[in-house]
Amino acid sequence: MSFVRKNGLYFVISTLAIAVVFGTWYIKYEQNTLIFLLCFFSLGINCFYIFLPNVFHKCFEFLIRYRYVVAFLIFSVCLFFRVSGSSIGSYNAYFPEDEMSVNEHVLLGEARPIRSDEYVVQTPYYFSQSYNDFARISNYMALAGQDMIIGYNSPVLDISLLAKPLLWGYVFLGNDYGLSWYWCLKTILIFLVMFELIMILTKKNKYLSF
Repeated sequence: MSFVRKNGLYFVISTLAIAVVFGTWYIKYEQNTLIFLLCFFSLGINCFYIFLPNVFHKCFEFLIRYRYVVAFLIFSVCLFFRVSGSSIGSYNAYFPEDEMSVNEHVLLGEARPIRSDEYVVQTPYYFSQSYNDFARISNYMALAGQDMIIGYNSPVLDISLLAKPLLWGYVFLGNDYGLSWYWCLKTILIFLVMFELIMILTKKNKYLSF
């Protein structure tokens, strides 16, 4: 009974805390679908941790030990389905095709017109390089010729490309998969690098780092 009472109290308090945090976040950011899903995911993890602690710890240790393998599998699946965080779908509002809506192919969130620096400038710069044979100087983006390394750090067949793994997908897989490669690898590396950084700062506290 004490186990049930103790864990039941933890469950109620933690569930209320999660609901308040994500509820506030959900309202503040215009009822974003991703926040809604993250809330249910957090609640599920919370239940798992409270009522099945031994299984939770084993799964956690497995995830941490094989984090690079897990990251590679997630990256491969996202790349296969060509998932990206681009707002390039905003173009459908200006150049509609078969009455396709702006968010026709959006899985989570929405295409945001305010992100024009991405879909009007950066992504066209990257895409144009496939028509320019990834040369350093391009006449597609400037009549007098544009240095594409300076121009939004675009993919160029140059020694500098070795230090730009986010752009390798454009060179080897084309624009379609290149866009997915850029977004997915960037997102996954953010989590992996931050985990390693916090592991150093906390002297290898795996739970806090996670």
